Amino acid sequence: MKTATIIVKLTKDHHVRKSGVTPIETMILAAEHNINSKGDPIEVVAVDKTEVTRTEDEEISRLKRLYAPGKIAMLKEVRQLPTDFADAVTKGKEITMPGGLSSQPKASVIASTPLKV
Repeated sequence: MKTATIIVKLTKDHHVRKSGVTPIETMILAAEHNINSKGDPIEVVAVDKTEVTRTEDEEISRLKRLYAPGKIAMLKEVRQLPTDFADAVTKGKEITMPGGLSSQPKASVIASTPLKV
């Protein structure tokens, strides 16, 4: 499975770089941030030269640990999961993220994040 370094446009002026992202994860991020980005939600910086040995099922299991269930459930809307990044961004922009799920991390991620006091 291909991986890449991408820039996720959270809003028009706030961008985050993510590395080791697969096309399926790119599609989820494109769907999640499409409305707030005011343009293309994802910019692919570089596709990695090596690929990870992970099946689609293994990738979906990995993503279930990172993202809220509703974000993963929307994968059922997609007839064929993307295998390249351009297709991932296009499909992600066509998906409507379920109400209230945009830009909210999974509760377990929040709970495991140390607080700075």
